[in-house]
Amino acid sequence: MTISPYIFDLKSTEFDELILANSDKGPVLVNFWSAKAAPCMMLMPRLVKLCTEYQGRFLLGMVNTDEETDLVRQLSIHSLPHVRIYLKGEVAETIRNAESEKSLRQILAKHIPQGLSSLHTRAIEHVQSGKTEEALQLLAEAVIETPDDVRIPADMLKLLIRQARFTEAEKLGYSIPLPLQNNPSISLLMTHLEIINASPKEDESPIETINALYNKLNHEVDLNTRLELASRLLKIDDIENSLEQLYQIRQKDRAFRNNLGHRGMLALFSLLGNSGKVYERYRKKIMI
Repeated sequence: MTISPYIFDLKSTEFDELILANSDKGPVLVNFWSAKAAPCMMLMPRLVKLCTEYQGRFLLGMVNTDEETDLVRQLSIHSLPHVRIYLKGEVAETIRNAESEKSLRQILAKHIPQGLSSLHTRAIEHVQSGKTEEALQLLAEAVIETPDDVRIPADMLKLLIRQARFTEAEKLGYSIPLPLQNNPSISLLMTHLEIINASPKEDESPIETINALYNKLNHEVDLNTRLELASRLLKIDDIENSLEQLYQIRQKDRAFRNNLGHRGMLALFSLLGNSGKVYERYRKKIMI
């Protein structure tokens, strides 16, 4: 499909590279379609029109379900139309109907960055000036003013985590409306907290404890021990070695704590800004 440089046909072998990697930078829509399904043929031109109009603010991958049967089976696509919106390696929203253009614009608005409200802008200025409490107060007001803007509670969570106020951050996370909780901007931060909370809060000798955990793993491979090590490494900002422990967990058991190894890696990728040598190395590892 050559209508736009932002629209491409998707093969199963390209999924990780074109969808997951690009979703670290912005929204990627994947449209699963079939010429045999009339609703798909109604929806497709609307998606193409919007993608062309938005000029790269989101990408659009097209999967012909009659040809890419392995990918359809792998991703458990059971009905059409089916459009998935990927952000930061995760599904942020699923569209299952031939939505109108107006409805599609409303859906896209939730995932494509818009301008910040004045309260949110002032809060960021306070953060930059080191006025944490004032920033949190303004963000709390901004949430009331713009309840659907996921960036506001996400910034509140980031600020609390940065201040090591993990209990407050966790309470805030669970108070966020469920649709926003499921947004990767929130879910990745909650995964970050899940890793942080996997080790005791107080430790007078963190380096000694970390060395003891490494020594324990030399004699016994235990995923809970490895997770505690990942947690303690993250607490001292050793993101690279924390990623390595999460990668080992992912390789050993994807079911462990609801795939925490993989989810944790995505959370730390976000912490790294989805860029840099460490990010690139570990992103490639999980694409193999």
